[in-house]
Amino acid sequence: MTETVNLEELRSGLVSCRATSGVAEHLLHQFAAAQELESLGSIEEAVERYTLLVADACKDREKEVAALAHEKKIATLATPPPPLIVSMALNSIGGSHLDAREHEEARAAFRQSIEWWPANGMAQTNLADLERERGSYERAIELYKSAAALPKSEWPDVVPSQWFSEWITAPRKECVALATYMSLLLLHQTLAFDEALPYMAKFGVRWRLSPAVWRAVSTPPHPEAALPLPRASAADGTMVRRVAGAIPDPLLSALQQGFSLSSPFWAETDYADRGYFSFWYDVAESPRNAVEFLCRHLRPFTGVGDEVVGCEWWVHTRAEGRSIGHQMHFDTEEGSLASGQLLHPVVSSVSYLRTSADHLFGSDPTVVLNQRVDDDSADRAWVSHPRQGSVLFFPGNLLHCVCPAKPRAARSKRSRAATSPRLLDDSEQDFGVAPQPHRVTLMIGFWTTDVRASSRRTMYGACGPVPRPTRGCSWPARLSIPEGVNQQEEPPHTAKFFQVPTVSSNPWERVPDMPGGISSLPLAKSNLSEEWATLTLPESRKHGFFVSELSEFREALRKVD
Repeated sequence: MTETVNLEELRSGLVSCRATSGVAEHLLHQFAAAQELESLGSIEEAVERYTLLVADACKDREKEVAALAHEKKIATLATPPPPLIVSMALNSIGGSHLDAREHEEARAAFRQSIEWWPANGMAQTNLADLERERGSYERAIELYKSAAALPKSEWPDVVPSQWFSEWITAPRKECVALATYMSLLLLHQTLAFDEALPYMAKFGVRWRLSPAVWRAVSTPPHPEAALPLPRASAADGTMVRRVAGAIPDPLLSALQQGFSLSSPFWAETDYADRGYFSFWYDVAESPRNAVEFLCRHLRPFTGVGDEVVGCEWWVHTRAEGRSIGHQMHFDTEEGSLASGQLLHPVVSSVSYLRTSADHLFGSDPTVVLNQRVDDDSADRAWVSHPRQGSVLFFPGNLLHCVCPAKPRAARSKRSRAATSPRLLDDSEQDFGVAPQPHRVTLMIGFWTTDVRASSRRTMYGACGPVPRPTRGCSWPARLSIPEGVNQQEEPPHTAKFFQVPTVSSNPWERVPDMPGGISSLPLAKSNLSEEWATLTLPESRKHGFFVSELSEFREALRKVD
């Protein structure tokens, strides 16, 4: 990668420079060429072109640079003003540094991008994401708030140029919605519930996970404070309970290796981009791998082991401190939904395969509500903070999610698109590189109905078959059953049963209607613009922590084709 020029020096020069429209056209041509190189995968050449663009911005000083603070005045210009083009280029340079995991260089480029154009919402959200993932959550909130407060760039008496619509108007809608949601989320993670109200009002949501739930999420219990349960609860599938010692050490080690970040599983299954997929194990068959062995091993804990005919399993990994949670949902079988049936596993489970070694209870917790599909309310929630090697069991028809704890440092890739920001997808991971601590979980649903037979199954779909090991599909071979582990028909005596910390009140809080709208809320701290009367929750952020109606979870099931 080419050496970065002195951006501060260049910016100082441009402030005093004069640019002709010809200079702007030249810079725009340079920018388009860099974008083309980037789309072709020639990242180093693209960064070099972006860097030359920044340098060229100071070469002509004949005309005064347009004041970017007055966007209405520049909306009809034939080409973007030079400072705006430079800001876009710096945002792209920052993204390239992030792809190379050069975090300090990326941070510097994003900051420079904002200095050239203070209203660059893409650079603000990119920098906010970076600060959040690196642990500077106070700075992240400040940046998200700034982007959320950006004004609209539309006027009834102005027909903007095409570049203005593509570079400013459309991306800003996306950035403001994203930044508003992230402000809302981080304020809840940091327990600033009243300050979050204006951000909730922007989306028109009326319900949120209650402050009591968020406090429980942010307060992992000390291991010695865990309350034991009698062994009689071992086979009670109606209880929410955590079991330590349920997975024999050799089996746990095999699973950890099979799903380590260096495992081919993540790349060969296209985990980061594929979307939801799961595998099916018919318990009448002998286990062929460590996961199927675990399914058989945990079956006695369900209380209906003899009735279980199959297990659906899938795996997730999230970098600790960067996760924004996992959406509120019911465990169902999509094939049965398409045929008009609503089926749940009799028992659902979460095996916590790996958490950070120095913070066993510090990962994002699983939150289970005693809310079923036909319920529009709940009166209890269980908050299960992960402990490595333990297993959470709960009835398979209960609403649940992963709620994000306070952000901590992590590493990831970030966006730099010119026409819109590449929004952070929580499934995006940096597999096979030196990672930050990751939370790795194995989910198993125990079924008393053979849901696999309800529809045609495909590889890497719902309840699909485990592929045969091949040269291009090596991950199944990495899940061999360890020697010396015996199958048991009863829960092992080494297993210890514990209560899951409970919020014994309504886990949902109704946010009162504000007769005066957003103007009646404490906007002094948020500085939100009233120009954005309502915003739409970004699809990638519809996690169900904040909803308009509690029936949304039921309605979502009806939309499944």
